[in-house]
Amino acid sequence: MTNMKWGAAQIRLTTFQDGASKPGAWKLVTGEEPETSAANNRARTHEEGGPYEKLSLRHVATWGRDDWLVTPTLPDDATIVQAFATADGLRVLERVARSWLVTLEPRPTRIAFGAVLHDEPAKDRADGYKRLGAFIKDVRLDPASEDFHYQINWPRQSKVTDIKLNRLSKWAVSMRTWQPLAVVHANRISLGAPHSVVFQVQLELDISTDAHRSEPLGGNLAELWSELTSLGLEISLEGNIP
Repeated sequence: MTNMKWGAAQIRLTTFQDGASKPGAWKLVTGEEPETSAANNRARTHEEGGPYEKLSLRHVATWGRDDWLVTPTLPDDATIVQAFATADGLRVLERVARSWLVTLEPRPTRIAFGAVLHDEPAKDRADGYKRLGAFIKDVRLDPASEDFHYQINWPRQSKVTDIKLNRLSKWAVSMRTWQPLAVVHANRISLGAPHSVVFQVQLELDISTDAHRSEPLGGNLAELWSELTSLGLEISLEGNIP
């Protein structure tokens, strides 16, 4: 087990089902009116969102798919990578899941837990690769290397129901350059000089039920969701274990 302190840039609940959900899901799940709402009738998509539990919650619906996205409420600062505590995001999405998975009709054929996580800023690129190496135990990383990306899926059998679960993880050291905005006059904005460069270990998770399943999922979907999030947290602690 590592001592990484993950912050979340995004945490996601996705459901796949036959058909499209109707507008109004955000209020149904949260009990509140969304701050924003938009629809594209031609593309058969709609989106609702707003602040919720001190974070930003967004529902994006397309034909056959619904995404619930938790992100920071504040925009990125010029000097740091904005993130929120992973536990806070999971707590919000847990409330969403327990309401959404019960009311969703027809029942989904597939559900997924996704996340984009970042470690605390590293001293430099070499320090970032050193930290990353603690997670990817079957790959030898040279701290002097660059542009390394690692992706692997270690499927497991569900303990909640008789289906296969995908455990996809993507690993990298991200580099972000922050540039302040300089307003020249009312109708023109330019980028200032680069302010700082931040290196961080980045982990993308996509933990999901079998993509080839065509029948609606049975059993307790809330318990299945909890299993998916637990598998994701295990990867964030233990690395790319089978």
